[in-house]
Amino acid sequence: MEFETAVGELKAIIEDMERDNKQTLNETVEKYKEGLELVTYCNDLLKKAEQQIVVYDSMFSDEGEPNDL
Repeated sequence: MEFETAVGELKAIIEDMERDNKQTLNETVEKYKEGLELVTYCNDLLKKAEQQIVVYDSMFSDEGEPNDL
């Protein structure tokens, strides 16, 4: 799943929980669980992206020239 898709699903869950006061406790807990899973997934993707950026940054000098590896 793409990051943007996961964020969209998370937003939909939040909006649904804020809007629908007629959900049962079990439905609310399930949506909360789904939201936490999406947050964890998104955080993992962000960490991986950050790691990739660090690697790419280390490949270039301050002047934008490739470093010798």
